[in-house]
Amino acid sequence: MSDVQQAEEPKVLVPEPSYSKRSDVPAPLQAAPANLMQALAVAASDPRMDVAKVKELFAMHRELQDREAVQAFADAMARAQSGIQPIAKDRRNEHTKSWYATLAAIVDEITPVYTAEGLAISFDTFNPERDKELPPIEKGWVRVIAIVSHRGGHARKYHLDGPLDDAGKDGTKNKTGIQAMGSTVSYLRRYLVCMIFNVATADDDDGNGGSNGERRMDEKKLADHLANIDAAADEAGLMKAFGLAWNAAEDLKDKSAQRLLIQHRDARKKALKGRP
Repeated sequence: MSDVQQAEEPKVLVPEPSYSKRSDVPAPLQAAPANLMQALAVAASDPRMDVAKVKELFAMHRELQDREAVQAFADAMARAQSGIQPIAKDRRNEHTKSWYATLAAIVDEITPVYTAEGLAISFDTFNPERDKELPPIEKGWVRVIAIVSHRGGHARKYHLDGPLDDAGKDGTKNKTGIQAMGSTVSYLRRYLVCMIFNVATADDDDGNGGSNGERRMDEKKLADHLANIDAAADEAGLMKAFGLAWNAAEDLKDKSAQRLLIQHRDARKKALKGRP
């Protein structure tokens, strides 16, 4: 080892950063929050933040969200209504001698349209304790409530009232309480749906066919098919009668007749199963 010691390189002293302990000096900057809610969360976690101010900011944020949800609901409803076409009347009212669109026909046509826009509809009957914001209902009447909600978070309540439908075409009462209630609720639901989505019903173009290529089965033939289904003595006879009727309706693309055939088939099947 040499007697001559090599001179060591002088060390450059870099002062350590010093941070003030004063509470009025802000902490080092963090990554910017991705959205307003994150910013509010950061602010709320800071003990120096005024709690009242944080609450005010949260309220402003909620109000902004509500306004956006209402606008999204309105936009979706407008698109749904513009996409719903007039619905052909598929049932004859023997009392008024006129045709009308059944609830089933309306639902079949409009459900794919409004659900595609993120809308959903549910129904309920009136509860005075729960539905205090609604006006009182007339004694003896029925109120059906529809709640239309949107995936954006906004919902709106609609309602329609009507007297209990317990009379037949001659004006005399011929229905049990539950039958009258079911008839009234079905009627009110149908009109509520039409009101909410601005649904129009229309007669077929020439009385026999619709604009979608559907032709209506002759009323006498349809009545005969329904009578054969209703008179079936067993399930084998029922399926035979139903099959013949279904093929005839399918040839015409008469969806309204097919709905009737299904209703009568299911009713007859239930009656046959209930026999001793």
